[in-house]
Amino acid sequence: MSIPPGKACDDAHPCSAGRLCSPEGICVEPKELPGSDAGVDAGPADAGDGTDGGTSDAGSCEDDPRFGQPCDAGLGECARTGQFVCTGGVLTCDTVAGESQPEICDGRDNDCDGLTDDDVTPPACPLNLGVCATAAPPVCEGDAGFSACSYGPDYEADETRCDGLDNDCDGTVDEVSGCLFTLVGQNSAAGFRDGPLDQARFSFPSAIAVDGAGNLYVADTGNHAIRKVDTAGVVTTLAGSGRCGDQIGPAAQAEFCEPMGVAVDAAGTVVYVSDSGSNRIRKIAGGIVSDVAGSGSDGFLDGPAAGAKFRTPMGLYLESNGDLLIADSANQRIRRYIAATQTVVTFAGNGNSGNANGGSFVQAQFNLPGQLIKDAQGNLYVSELGGHRIRKLSSDGITVSVLAGSPTGNGGYTDAVSTTALFSSPGQLAIAPGGAHLYVADTANHRIRAIPLNGTSPTASIAGGATNGSALGRSSARFDRPIGLVFANGALFVADATHAIKKITFTSPTSIDQVKDFAGSAVANQSADGPVATARMAFPYHFGIEPMTGDILFVEDETTLIRRWSTNGFLTTIAGDATGFEEGNDNGPVALATFDDPVDVQAGPDGRLYVAEEDNEDIRVIDPVAGTVALFAGSPIAASGTTNGSLANARFNAPHALAFWQDGQGHDIVYVGEDTNRVIRKIDLTAGMVSTFAGAMGQFGTTDGDPGVGHFRDIHDLAIDPVTGELYVADSDAIRHVDTTGHVTTVASSFPDEIRGIDLDGTGRLVVVEGRHVWQVTIANGNRTLFFAARPGVQDGLQDDAGLGDLTDVKAYPDHYLLLDYRGRRFRQLWK
Repeated sequence: MSIPPGKACDDAHPCSAGRLCSPEGICVEPKELPGSDAGVDAGPADAGDGTDGGTSDAGSCEDDPRFGQPCDAGLGECARTGQFVCTGGVLTCDTVAGESQPEICDGRDNDCDGLTDDDVTPPACPLNLGVCATAAPPVCEGDAGFSACSYGPDYEADETRCDGLDNDCDGTVDEVSGCLFTLVGQNSAAGFRDGPLDQARFSFPSAIAVDGAGNLYVADTGNHAIRKVDTAGVVTTLAGSGRCGDQIGPAAQAEFCEPMGVAVDAAGTVVYVSDSGSNRIRKIAGGIVSDVAGSGSDGFLDGPAAGAKFRTPMGLYLESNGDLLIADSANQRIRRYIAATQTVVTFAGNGNSGNANGGSFVQAQFNLPGQLIKDAQGNLYVSELGGHRIRKLSSDGITVSVLAGSPTGNGGYTDAVSTTALFSSPGQLAIAPGGAHLYVADTANHRIRAIPLNGTSPTASIAGGATNGSALGRSSARFDRPIGLVFANGALFVADATHAIKKITFTSPTSIDQVKDFAGSAVANQSADGPVATARMAFPYHFGIEPMTGDILFVEDETTLIRRWSTNGFLTTIAGDATGFEEGNDNGPVALATFDDPVDVQAGPDGRLYVAEEDNEDIRVIDPVAGTVALFAGSPIAASGTTNGSLANARFNAPHALAFWQDGQGHDIVYVGEDTNRVIRKIDLTAGMVSTFAGAMGQFGTTDGDPGVGHFRDIHDLAIDPVTGELYVADSDAIRHVDTTGHVTTVASSFPDEIRGIDLDGTGRLVVVEGRHVWQVTIANGNRTLFFAARPGVQDGLQDDAGLGDLTDVKAYPDHYLLLDYRGRRFRQLWK
């Protein structure tokens, strides 16, 4: 190998033709050697006698064996070939190197340094988003030029996969029709999976029962299923397909709808289910699901079991003779199913919500009775979600009393004796062997409480704390709205809103040893601001879009916060108590303001944000510039009513939805859909007046017609045509249209579940959401298309693989829908 100039040389590595190896071991042109002439060989030294060392220049030059031989000049693309000639008696090469050029990728040495394609810079990849962000750069392949960018196996020129990746590298993820993708929200622990305890997943388990062998049976409310946890530590689905419905038959295909009560016989062969959403009592036996009682219609009717009517049945207690006691929650009664005659009778309660104990069981009043249990003496205990107390129905069949909690139904938290103790929406009850204490899942207080049944010792909190959470341990343990409770195998098992079941072991009846994870994967429902990758939401319900910024505004049911999802990718709290999550109606600075059951927030034309509050019976206004919250319309003391008139005098009853319109005549209008008053109110912001726009005040029905004639049932959401001002109303399981005169007509009805969200979807079409379904509805004829249906869960993907919790709102964009998944606690993107 010949060494080019400027490179190292030695005897084993001679220089290329025409160059010499210098004393320093570097190839150089001969003329660069010290003391040398410009020729190749200086010849013999001058003798100083007038000769040239005894040889003439011409003779010595031409006698050189290299004379006339080929010679080279330059390297690579600069290389030129000539021959040695004598010039002025000096042997030289008669050619010179060509001019060098910048190096490019072509398999050639363009810069003539002896190296081919060295230090060439590859071109930038034309795609650098999505899966292409980590593309392997082009590689120089000689005369073939640069290779193509290597984008990897996930790259597609036209995206067809729904995999959570930007496969076509255009900056948008999964723009595949029918692809569901999570945009923001906590990775919820909710799911629907059988298997070992730590791998199983639940969705809002709400009640637990135990058989004689110690197996647990769980009403998995969010998954519309009944699950079994055996003593070997394996979770299986006993019955339920995961769809909300009323289908009976083989257990795997049968449907439940929000089951909230479960009871099992000692042998574990028959399981009874209180199916709250379908208003039925069901039975699972021999792998078959059948109806025990209830027609499925919402109402109250005793008599033959098949025709009986319930309204949101919850807790069950199975008697030794096969009879069932049923907490018929919204009917304010305890009902009995008599197995021998297959009839339903009223066991306790007169149907009126209240506090009266009465002179007998059937004269007593209840306030949302929730769960039931009996002690060894035959006394029945009832938890009241609305009455915030535990009632005792004595075994004498006559006496009703308050065991613990406020006799007047006041909620709160106090450990004290009997009726001086305070509870907040207590859930399931449990009694340990020996029967000295009644354990209570004190749901809204996030605690497990123990009530001594001797009536003289105070109620004690044995686990949990003032704030929700999922921490384990002894004093550090936290729960998130514990609701399910059962004593089994020497321990207390608790189901809560972390979608898990925890296990409490004891050192004494009121002193715990540890709180441990038992089944599922617990994640507390807490809010957290920050970037979308880490921010969390706690049951977001409705949302609006700020027109100027495109930011998403939403309300949280669990925390009563008003929050913002900015286009810069951050979630922040706009207003509300972000530390203690206190409920209230305090106005003032946004950080000190409190809300109570905010259900909708929309941006007004004046740049302020308007909030509808169901429990405060008002409309509040947030000034983002001033950083303040104030009462806009309604009662300052949460008083409901039907009064129209000025903003200060007007009264509302469960305002549920807001929609703004500018009528083109100088008036800014906000429409308010009221759930309990069952009307749409009109607030003229310019005039400051409230009036009834559509519906008949307080009247329930489906009748179409003018104001006062047309009826609504349960108004959940409003959508408005920004051009015409016409309204579209999510009314129970129907879509209603309201023109600018207040005339109501029905567009479509009889959807599988109550419609929670509605929006205009381009010209002539609506998009509506109910349960886990997304529908497209043609306005002109009411024709509907089921665009998307999902199984329970939070999985992303196409329809057959994706999971949803419970959809409560939707907004239509040109190429996708933005869905609010209440139970999944996240915003989902669904491509059209």
